[in-house]
Amino acid sequence: MKVIFRVLFILVITISLSFGSTLKIMAYEYRPYMYEENNEIKGIVIDVVKEVFRRMEQPISIRFVTWTNALHNIKSGKFDALSLIYKNKVREKFGDYSSEVLIPQEITFFVRNDSKITFDGDLEKLKKFKIGVIRGFSYGPIFDDAVSKGVLKVDKTRSLKQNISKLLVGRYDILIDGRYVVLDELSAINKNESQSIVKKMSVKKYKYVLKELKPSIETMLGYMMFSKKNKLTQIRDEFDRTLINMKKDGSYQRILESFFK
Repeated sequence: MKVIFRVLFILVITISLSFGSTLKIMAYEYRPYMYEENNEIKGIVIDVVKEVFRRMEQPISIRFVTWTNALHNIKSGKFDALSLIYKNKVREKFGDYSSEVLIPQEITFFVRNDSKITFDGDLEKLKKFKIGVIRGFSYGPIFDDAVSKGVLKVDKTRSLKQNISKLLVGRYDILIDGRYVVLDELSAINKNESQSIVKKMSVKKYKYVLKELKPSIETMLGYMMFSKKNKLTQIRDEFDRTLINMKKDGSYQRILESFFK
């Protein structure tokens, strides 16, 4: 009986610590989902994540890191969670994904406005072109599989902004990313960087400097990831339950609509 009581006591302490201490969450610059502006953390995903943990009464801190560091910090357990990440088998070895989708995202190709490249859904027809990607990113099983099999050629950079600049100066032919991410980044460049490569190349609005190729490649489902090393499955499960309730009561949709008016 004493042994059982001792085990139960340890479990209670563990649960209390899990939900009582501050959960260290990482984010990365990925407008309009996550970004920093005027020393303030903003974005669709940020607002959703904050509201979920507020309802859970779970204290959190959010810190922006590079994508490569984010994956390393989840593996090592230096941080507890990463907001917005796509599923693949490699990542499942070191991270516990939320079961509930955090946000869906349409993955699509963009080219320069003067480009003659077209797309009808057949990736084989793009094999002679070079495509700009962010190092370490997954763009979904369809695109990732085509790259791994050598069907598509990619050029790796550190950020979307760098990708856009390289596309505009002709370093490669096609850009791949989330539709709203690219459009928002173009808008941000237009607003904040009057001497940028985009401004120098066009007097029009930035979103018209590039054009989107239809159809989209696929719709990617973004999730919350928790470090397996830090054993946070209980918090992960509560996160799922809370997010489901937000979708049911309409508050999740209201957050999305506040950005995409």
